[in-house]
Amino acid sequence: MLNQRGKATVCHLSSAHNWYDERIFQKQAKSLAQAGYRVCFIVPRDRSVEVDGVRIVAVPQARGRLHRFLVTHPCLLRAALREHALVYHFHDPELILVGLCLRVFGNRVIYDVHEDYEQILSGAVWMPRPIRRLISIFWRFFECITARAFNAIIVVDSQIREKFPPGKTEMITNPPPLAFVRDKPKLERSGPLKLIYLGAIAERRGVLKIIEALPFLTNGDVELHVIGAVNDVRLQSLFSRDPRIICHGRLPWNETRATIAKGDVGLMLFQPTPAHMSFTGEGNTKLFEFMALGIPVLFSNLPRLRAFIDSIGAGLAVDATNPREIAAAIDYLHENPELCHRLGENGRQAVRERFHWEKEEAKLLALYSRVAGSR
Repeated sequence: MLNQRGKATVCHLSSAHNWYDERIFQKQAKSLAQAGYRVCFIVPRDRSVEVDGVRIVAVPQARGRLHRFLVTHPCLLRAALREHALVYHFHDPELILVGLCLRVFGNRVIYDVHEDYEQILSGAVWMPRPIRRLISIFWRFFECITARAFNAIIVVDSQIREKFPPGKTEMITNPPPLAFVRDKPKLERSGPLKLIYLGAIAERRGVLKIIEALPFLTNGDVELHVIGAVNDVRLQSLFSRDPRIICHGRLPWNETRATIAKGDVGLMLFQPTPAHMSFTGEGNTKLFEFMALGIPVLFSNLPRLRAFIDSIGAGLAVDATNPREIAAAIDYLHENPELCHRLGENGRQAVRERFHWEKEEAKLLALYSRVAGSR
């Protein structure tokens, strides 16, 4: 449990995230390391390395779902047991069996639930439609029953929190640190209206509807800045057809902030899929980053998402399936810079006062203190 320097070891595990993941590495692991824990993160990659006080322990990368279960997961478990950690903290639902094995060996284990996997399974296009609902129902019961075996559950929003025992569940969201917050209100707009799309680039997140909205704009003095890896060949072709679309690819954290900071409107146009219908936005990193930089958000008119953002007054809701309505909302924001300033300022102040990582970090460290002291 303690290494030669007397520091308690904590071990994060993931089979599906990148080693530099914003929530796992940039926030949780680095915060724990700064608090004095000896932190390792076991994750599939080509080699082990130490970054910012966190040891990244490499296990074989998967060559498909079956290989991941038969090879990657056993390797994760063996590497985890070699650490003799005080606390194990895993981040993928597919690692529940690994987490249960760690509990069988008498270890303290935290399950971190990043998304509503029941809703994701109910809309999974790779499964035959007739069995999606059955799989989703089975998963709900399996996850809730097995979660009781763990010492604590961390969830990313209030909707997911409702699924787990309140006595051992802590909500820790994904806001940026206070250093990310713009010090002063955003300066007056100059040049084209800059729209920012950040994150996974996929149709279910509204990118196709945004492209379809561009021809309907009455004011064409607009740029669409896309930040993230574009892996879809069809989307790459669509992007290349309009000179107003600027693709930045995946950017380092500091470059991402600088690029967003130049924007005028942040886009969060999630489509009404089963996984998004109950989406609250409380755990969405890009929402808080837009807010922290004083940028108004144009977002999907989904019930829980709208309730959350409207409570802050940080953006405008729109039917994300309707390109004409999206275009009309963009034109409206283009014509009303005072409204953009007010919405942006509401978001910036909310992050400064309520939604910042330092507040969530305190909850994380308190949870670890409780788990580390439990028997």
